[in-house]
Amino acid sequence: MAAKEQESRLSLKLLIDEKRNRVVAAEAHKEFVDILFSFLTLPMGTIIRVTSTGEAKNPVTIGCMNNLYHGVEKLSNENWGTELCKTIVLHPRNPLGYFCQNLKVNIDDSWSNTNYLCSRKCCLMRSWYLNLRCICGAKTNMRTTDMVNNEGAFLQKGRTMFIISDDLQIRPACPILLAQLLSNLGLSETDGIREMRVQVSKDQVICLLARSLVSESPLSDVFLPNPTKHDTKLPKPEIEITLQTTEQNEAPTLNLQVTLNKSTNKILFAKATNEFFDFLCTFLTIPIGSIIHVFQRSLGLGGCLNNLYASVEELEDKWIGSSIKSAILNPRITQYHNCKKQPLKLDELIENENLIDPRPNENFAAEPSLFIVLDNLDVKPLSSASSFLILRELKVAFSDIEEQVITVGMNEALSLLKAALTSPSSALTNGLASFLQKKKQEA
Repeated sequence: MAAKEQESRLSLKLLIDEKRNRVVAAEAHKEFVDILFSFLTLPMGTIIRVTSTGEAKNPVTIGCMNNLYHGVEKLSNENWGTELCKTIVLHPRNPLGYFCQNLKVNIDDSWSNTNYLCSRKCCLMRSWYLNLRCICGAKTNMRTTDMVNNEGAFLQKGRTMFIISDDLQIRPACPILLAQLLSNLGLSETDGIREMRVQVSKDQVICLLARSLVSESPLSDVFLPNPTKHDTKLPKPEIEITLQTTEQNEAPTLNLQVTLNKSTNKILFAKATNEFFDFLCTFLTIPIGSIIHVFQRSLGLGGCLNNLYASVEELEDKWIGSSIKSAILNPRITQYHNCKKQPLKLDELIENENLIDPRPNENFAAEPSLFIVLDNLDVKPLSSASSFLILRELKVAFSDIEEQVITVGMNEALSLLKAALTSPSSALTNGLASFLQKKKQEA
């Protein structure tokens, strides 16, 4: 047991500004950098699961995403097409798990190279899950194991050192870069800088992931007691990126019936079809790298994941292959983890053409179904009892309630996703109210 625990740690050298009690930089080999890059491949559902439950010692809240995750978690099996549909949403498979399996410390257990073949071997159909029904009628119950990746994770082989700033800007190490970093932090000499070696555990990697979502000093937060908060960092690239508008007819659209408070223009709740519920479920199956890709780094998510993303983007091909770099920057959604009508037009990563879809009719939810989605993205099955309780809890006069229908296309979907990630309590209002106002002005 002790040997196994030792294998799950790796060494990291920190440079500490003793006067200000902060990490000014870390020096690390590729194994630690690979772990940081793997954060971008994690689906949002996995990020919430590992940073807010179980092993996470310092839970974080990511906008309204935690509400969505736990609302979905509470839904009974009768609300799903099959029990596996719920499993897919709450434990989404990492699309780049093939590479992540060789991480020195891997916090994601969603990927496995185990497959199940059709018992009749009728057409080489296979599944990630036991006892799915093949197109021939037989079940997938013959276990098989695919070849594993033994080539390392993302970075090229070698013992090159990398410099990592406290806000996760990563560059190949060189004295000039380190001198620039120290200078930008107001340090004119190495006096007062001490070296500290730490053995990074799985729990600390989970904490690093959590802090990278909300803090601009995750290394200090995780490895130092009571770190000093500071604003100075490596200079960021001066890039002005705006979100490109997309014509509505270029992507599928969904109708969403919302109930709002007329006095405040605040959306109280929405009545969602199974198609819109499936779309919300994909918020949990999208890797964070693909989310940043969709928003072209203009998302405004707290923390320093944008720095991490830019570090991958700017790394030369001699350190990381161009195809692997492209995959990290846009991992895409794992096969069969998308919805039938996707306004965001997100692509799936097709792993195997002979893979059996575990979802009946390509849906997560049982069909037909209706759900109540609260402003904070908590989801409940629609019933007269739940509707009455919601109205009573909201304490809004019936005369001050109005229904409208929003057509959710690409722009509305992007706005809702951004609000889900950044708004602590009012994702529907912050994401969709502006579209309501436009409709009222046009009327």
